[in-house]
Amino acid sequence: MGTYLSAQISTLMEPIQVEFTFTPDSFGKAQVYIMFRYLKTGWIKWVILLGVAVWLGSTFYFGGLSFFEIGKTLIWVPLFLALWWVIFRWLSRRNFSKYPMLQHPIRYTFQEENVTLSTHSSESVLLWDTFQKAEETRDFFLLYQNAFMASPLLKTGFQNEPEMERFRQLLHSKHLLKN
Repeated sequence: MGTYLSAQISTLMEPIQVEFTFTPDSFGKAQVYIMFRYLKTGWIKWVILLGVAVWLGSTFYFGGLSFFEIGKTLIWVPLFLALWWVIFRWLSRRNFSKYPMLQHPIRYTFQEENVTLSTHSSESVLLWDTFQKAEETRDFFLLYQNAFMASPLLKTGFQNEPEMERFRQLLHSKHLLKN
């Protein structure tokens, strides 16, 4: 039993390397997910809900619109959201092409003590307390530095599934990844 435990601990101490290169689609997916996550948990959703409530309340109070007219007005909401979606995707692709750093390989090396981030033009060493939480999605892991900023790690950058499982265990040991 002691040999198994020490073997398991030593494999956790081995660095975990994740290397990937964003594509316009993978970068866009990560941006959209982070943005929706922010809207879902951020104050913006409450401002939007309050605005809709005030608009509906004042409309009914002042008798300006009937239910039918409100329905005709609300038809513009999906159209606005669709237009917003197209603009956001366009901005995401523009940002991807505007910042060449995103088009080169990005390598993370995760160790028990710290995280090393290497790109073609820089290298940074980050302490684990830089990150507030981690989240796993179907296509990537997100390492949050704060509620608004997250670093996506594409799952395709892991060598194999056991390496990804080791990474999950490391995140759990750092109390970043919740189930």
